[in-house]
Amino acid sequence: MRDSSANILEADSLYCDSGAIRHITPNKYYFVSYTKFPNSETTVLSNKNVLMQAYGQGIINVQSFHNGVCHGAKLKDVFNVQDASVHLFSVKAAAKNGYITTLKEKETVIRNGDGTIAEWGMIINDFYSLAFRVCIPRHFAVVQRAM
Repeated sequence: MRDSSANILEADSLYCDSGAIRHITPNKYYFVSYTKFPNSETTVLSNKNVLMQAYGQGIINVQSFHNGVCHGAKLKDVFNVQDASVHLFSVKAAAKNGYITTLKEKETVIRNGDGTIAEWGMIINDFYSLAFRVCIPRHFAVVQRAM
């Protein structure tokens, strides 16, 4: 379990964002597949309506630990926003895929459509830090050009 008194955000953590319209990562080298946009696209981060430029999108690998067991998964349709300071998990994007996110004062729970827990997190420095970790791939994605 993570120390909730930590004073810094963890570089490989995913943070739950109820205002972001897309999952976000600032590092294009975390993608296992990646399509570069012909022109950057503006995306919204956080409930403060922060606008930033996305340069492409793709899939990143994530892992989490539940009951001492490591679980791997792929997070799809992740935007590459190089000015973002952390990896963001979008509540809105997850809802489009049938996930239900409950935000409480000190924790968050993400459930599959059948109600089983898919992920959880707790407040660290005013952010909902998820138990997911972003995995650095062994081989960088081949960059595809969007048409």
